[in-house]
Amino acid sequence: MPNNIKENLKQVRRRITVAAKKSGRSSDGIKLVAVSKTHSAKLIQQAIDAGVTILGENKVQEAEDKVLETGRDGFEWHLIGHLQKNKVRKAVQMFDVIHTLDSPELA
Repeated sequence: MPNNIKENLKQVRRRITVAAKKSGRSSDGIKLVAVSKTHSAKLIQQAIDAGVTILGENKVQEAEDKVLETGRDGFEWHLIGHLQKNKVRKAVQMFDVIHTLDSPELA
């Protein structure tokens, strides 16, 4: 599996480069968020070892153990699912970027 992660990552980065060129952009300005939803901390660590620098999680509670196990050094954690009011405190401590909110009041 680790070899597949590394090869898949290379292929995705190649596709990003091609798409960026077609649109007249530099691929340097494009961030790849690897979604770790439903995957184990062990598999996430393999992705990090393969070169993933940004991880996306859908749910705060699912991310908690993964963030503790894999750490935060050298890469970013992004919350890509809806943030609900009762999870705000944990989310702002755990994630570097929060993409979506459940309501305008949370902003």
